[in-house]
Amino acid sequence: MNMEIWHIEGMRFHFGRHGLGQEKTSSHFSSDSLFAALVARVAVLQGQTKAKSFGERFSDNKPPFVLSSAFPRAGEILFFPPPQTSTKPMDVPGAPKPKKLKQVRYVSEGLFRILLNGKTLAEEWKTAEKYHDKKVLLTKSEVAQLSTTIRARKEPMWKVTRQPRVTIDRAANNSTIYHTGQVVFNRGCGLWFGLRWLNPDPELEAQLPGLFAELGHAGLGGERSSGFGTCKIAPAGSIQLPEAANKPWVSLSRYIPNDNEIPALEYPQAAYKIESVEGWVKSTHGKKDERRKTAHMLVEGSVLGPLEADAPGQMVDAQPSYGDKKPLGHTVWRNGITLGVGLNPHRLIVTDDGTARDGSPDPAE
Repeated sequence: MNMEIWHIEGMRFHFGRHGLGQEKTSSHFSSDSLFAALVARVAVLQGQTKAKSFGERFSDNKPPFVLSSAFPRAGEILFFPPPQTSTKPMDVPGAPKPKKLKQVRYVSEGLFRILLNGKTLAEEWKTAEKYHDKKVLLTKSEVAQLSTTIRARKEPMWKVTRQPRVTIDRAANNSTIYHTGQVVFNRGCGLWFGLRWLNPDPELEAQLPGLFAELGHAGLGGERSSGFGTCKIAPAGSIQLPEAANKPWVSLSRYIPNDNEIPALEYPQAAYKIESVEGWVKSTHGKKDERRKTAHMLVEGSVLGPLEADAPGQMVDAQPSYGDKKPLGHTVWRNGITLGVGLNPHRLIVTDDGTARDGSPDPAE
């Protein structure tokens, strides 16, 4: 599978994922939010009719392309969510406690490829290089690509902080302090996302770099009016990853399964978490902000069973409705189509008691 790589270069972002709270931020930007931001930019630049047709192209089960979420990177080193089956505890000498394995947020591309071939974090823990309080893991060969200060752990690749803010009550003239969470990237670090073309369209391919460039100028995430999110989005080559169709796979996007994809969740070695995705939608029609419907999505790194689809998942309409009334009057797309990467047949099968046994096919069979 060929996956285009796009780099995001920016200093600070607010990727809120906790409803009304502003103090918390994620260190990555989800695929459905990235797609929603792209559709909103089409609406601003080309009008509502174009935005509607753009979104509908992804809802007919033949999307032009599929996006991954935007994950951190350090220079050219891309970080991925670890497959959730790889974080299960195992009886491996030198392995950490299960809690430590589950706290790993990102693994480097080199380590991700190792995990795709059936290895687990428990097996790789001892030799992996650990950063960000052992929540980010790299192979030893990749560490040489880091800057001197990051390699020596004098500076982090990124950090999540809280920035104090002040609001003033116009009537009482009282000030109130609050905090906004922000993820701040070090020099040479930033984000990346993958794009896989499924039904290439020459016209759309030609337009996409300009749309992403405009999206970078407008900003990603929340608090953009306060200077957050401004960035540069540009293509940065491509990489090859295993095909996901008809084999176990791991998601690089948030995922909303279709009804006919439920067997993938019932796969014996499936491992996933479900996140309730909420938030507000700002209409380009000049109407007041409304709280969109909650969408329940499987998070990145989920491991699912074999499916025939190249890009499983579906689009859902999260436009708010109150009885028969729909105040926005237009579709609010939430993209649950996922970019999947194939997993080789698991060499190790982890049992409920945390032990492991060889799961490779018997050569005599």
